[in-house]
Amino acid sequence: MKNWYKILAVVLLAYVMIWGFLGPIPRQAVLHETARNLYFHVPMWFGM
Repeated sequence: MKNWYKILAVVLLAYVMIWGFLGPIPRQAVLHETARNLYFHVPMWFGM
């Protein structure tokens, strides 16, 4: 169990990706289909 943090990172990324596609997103009239882009990219920008 030397690299437990790598396993944890993969599990967390899988959880986020699955929830990101299956979970509800906020509806915004201006964005329509690009709402999912906003949902994924803005947190990524903050993370970077």
